[in-house]
Amino acid sequence: MADRYCGTIKILKSDIRRYPELAEAVKEEFYTLPADTPLDVDNHVPDDDDNWDKNLPIACFKDEEACYGYFEDIENICKSLHVPFDRWSAAAYEFREETVYSRPDINNGTEIVCNGYGEREFTESELRKLVVYSQGDESTVLRTIDMKATANKFIAFLSSLPKIRPLEEYEG
Repeated sequence: MADRYCGTIKILKSDIRRYPELAEAVKEEFYTLPADTPLDVDNHVPDDDDNWDKNLPIACFKDEEACYGYFEDIENICKSLHVPFDRWSAAAYEFREETVYSRPDINNGTEIVCNGYGEREFTESELRKLVVYSQGDESTVLRTIDMKATANKFIAFLSSLPKIRPLEEYEG
């Protein structure tokens, strides 16, 4: 199906244990446990996962046929509970590979999107705000870009970006 392709999501096991609604969403998405069986994220191995390590603080779930590579219900629950997560989506069809870092304590909780090379992506409007035009003759229709001032503004912009803390640092 064109709208189904590979995606992974990483969540701290401590957050899955802490929030029953998150545990229930994870259980529904990645496990075939009976309805009355509570999820034990340390000992229950997700369906189709041979590499589960119960000793790691992070749970990494994978779905080869995730809707657009996303986990909408789980992501929405994480956001509402201010739970950090990392999501990776494979490239498929017209969609590029991307990694999304959701950190409730930085960037006003806005997701930080990176391309397949781990580089942040910016919108055209964000980049246009960094362009500085040279003072020129008002009668001139064409404006020229002040490259030095634009470069300095761009460097300041990059320096001001919040740093993405590793998921492990949120363990608490």
